[in-house]
Amino acid sequence: YRGLQLLAPPAPTQGLTTLGIMGILSHFDFSSIAEDSAEHVHLVVEAVKHAFLDRHMIADPDSCDVDFGAMLDPARLRAKAETISDRAMAWPQVFASADTVYFAATDKEGRCASVLQSIYFDWGSGVVAGDTGILWQNRGAAFDPDPSHINGFRPGKRPFYTLNPGIALRNGKPGLLYGTQGADGQPQTLAMLLTRLIDYGRRPAEALAGGRFLLGRTFS
Repeated sequence: YRGLQLLAPPAPTQGLTTLGIMGILSHFDFSSIAEDSAEHVHLVVEAVKHAFLDRHMIADPDSCDVDFGAMLDPARLRAKAETISDRAMAWPQVFASADTVYFAATDKEGRCASVLQSIYFDWGSGVVAGDTGILWQNRGAAFDPDPSHINGFRPGKRPFYTLNPGIALRNGKPGLLYGTQGADGQPQTLAMLLTRLIDYGRRPAEALAGGRFLLGRTFS
């Protein structure tokens, strides 16, 4: 994306969704679009919607035959970009809830970590691990009770989950560490932040101070 290589955790996370959004936006020239203008926000909103149309296909790669690489095929993302007009598409997702925190760290030698921690729901599963005080997470809530569903219950299977911390490489080295809480809102917030940081050259504090949107609803 504009000379940067964006990294995201693989399926079953929604990292594919964030990369899909940015892949769609790569087909638009932001140099002639004012930052935070109606056109800027509209393009990001519509890219989010088109990427979310694919999100239901994300599942444990060990339990399905989905070609996740094909979801990010440049020609496929270009075709999505070409369908975006000045009219808004309906939001394709349903309500979801979550509870998450993001943090990033780097040392003087450039080694870094981009991390999202979440137990899902306010108190995770509500089960404490022995006398440790540590709550077990509740990400299994993302499973579908229908065993034939791509995210249906199966022994040893990982559920779909929304965590997708990112790293952007500049000339092969980490240039940006980014992530957010927000369940379905994570790719949406990241798309606004990344366009501000990359397309408009904003400093992190400026990018964070700008407006955001949330399609659908989320607990946070």
